[in-house]
Amino acid sequence: MGRRRAGSANPPPAQAGRRSERLGAGSMTQHPHILAEIDKARPVDPANDDGELFPALSLADCLARQQRPARWLIKGWLPESGLAVLFGPSNAFKSFVALDMALHIAHGIGWHGHRVAQAPTLYLALEGSDGVVRQRFPGWHRHHALMETNPPARVIEVPVVLSRLPDAEKLMRTSLAAFGRPPGVIVVDVLKRAMDGSDSDDKDVAALLESCRRIFPAALILFITHSGWGDNNRSRGHSDLWGSFDTRLKANGEAAARRVTLEVERHKDADGGGAIVFELVTVETGMADEEGQPVTTLVPVRTDDAPRPQEKPPANDNRNNLTGNNAIALEALKDALARGGQKPPLDQHENIPASVIVVTLDAWRERFYGRKRDPDDTVEPEEAKQEPKQDTLKKAFGRARDALQGKKLVGAWGDYCWLVKGDTN
Repeated sequence: MGRRRAGSANPPPAQAGRRSERLGAGSMTQHPHILAEIDKARPVDPANDDGELFPALSLADCLARQQRPARWLIKGWLPESGLAVLFGPSNAFKSFVALDMALHIAHGIGWHGHRVAQAPTLYLALEGSDGVVRQRFPGWHRHHALMETNPPARVIEVPVVLSRLPDAEKLMRTSLAAFGRPPGVIVVDVLKRAMDGSDSDDKDVAALLESCRRIFPAALILFITHSGWGDNNRSRGHSDLWGSFDTRLKANGEAAARRVTLEVERHKDADGGGAIVFELVTVETGMADEEGQPVTTLVPVRTDDAPRPQEKPPANDNRNNLTGNNAIALEALKDALARGGQKPPLDQHENIPASVIVVTLDAWRERFYGRKRDPDDTVEPEEAKQEPKQDTLKKAFGRARDALQGKKLVGAWGDYCWLVKGDTN
């Protein structure tokens, strides 16, 4: 007789039957290519695993693992892989925020000032799927001027029970067919629709967790669910489920005001504590109702994405000490922002704060030329460009720009610039 691996003894018949019912025993052997994809996705253990021994990592093995830096899908918010939850009470706009995160990841564009790693995304719309398909998904793309794109993002509108191994395998095959690789992100909206039984039953929860970890070892699965009964500080469900989440995000919504605060309740292996306040803005979906009226949806926008009135600088503020060209340049930038300021491009949110309003460097320079030519700024920019002393003006502008950046009054990146502490008075 060969050596039997620890824990390989057959379970009692009743237990074996229940396990087969929950996990679809034997189905993995029917799809060997799924096993191959899962094996490729698993992190490689430096310790030897010959099938007869458990991997046993030494200190050197642990230090070698440190060479791989911590990775994020959304820096500080969603890790590269594992299980995450976004929970909150009813009408807290959880699904809108989750879809916003998922589509930023699919497009690989910065999420409200946080760096994003692009990854294939599956959104399981297990409740209200028609609204996601007809309104939210197109409306988000219309709002962000991305209607002509084809990102690696797909909506699944049919039932998917992830606690059943055959369904999890089918979802993996769906990703391979759509993207040519396993999914990077799976958003489950909502958790209770993705499992058999109850989220308060430890065995039902165990089946869900085992299936997800077995089939999607390298993906981030974000579950959307409600707050616990009588406890708004945790999600509903068994304590085993709550304890399994690598990341916990909490949504506190104000339905009447269409506002939601999203905060990091916890990361298992990173610092938490971040928070963002969103307003849900109304956008048209491109669809009309039976009376010809436009059908709308909601898209989350950071509340500080719009310019706000600023307090006047204190007496010791650098702005009170500006003279000459530096003062003229600062006023010229305020003027340019008032005339043509805009939000930073989505693909620049990693480098430009999402909360500021920007103009191009050329627009700022033209307003500076105009003010130097005429203190009342009655000269149009094109006329200012024809000024005989343009080289002198160019040098003066460059020195003033550098001085304002050195005083941390102006920010600049690439072709864009903005006020760091400026007011509009």
